[in-house]
Amino acid sequence: ICSHLQPSDLLHLVQSSKIFAIFLLAKSSASIWRYARLSVQDLPSCPADITEQQYACLLFGHYCQGCGKTGSRASAISLAWQIRRRWCESCRSHA
Repeated sequence: ICSHLQPSDLLHLVQSSKIFAIFLLAKSSASIWRYARLSVQDLPSCPADITEQQYACLLFGHYCQGCGKTGSRASAISLAWQIRRRWCESCRSHA
């Protein structure tokens, strides 16, 4: 069932419960994330240096990976592709 979801839906499931997080973040669940990624039209392949789960988080996550800010407080979050991180202005300026 999970492999028919979008990557953003999987991220919501990970955040919804510890059981889903343990299951979906396990290495054995990489194929679920790959199928979810393939359901998004024109999305490039996952880079070899990160997992499918990390790739989904980079592309579809809505929080700062430095401080955890979300929602309106995270409006200035940007993706630092070279270092594979999503940071808010504050964390970016302290990096």
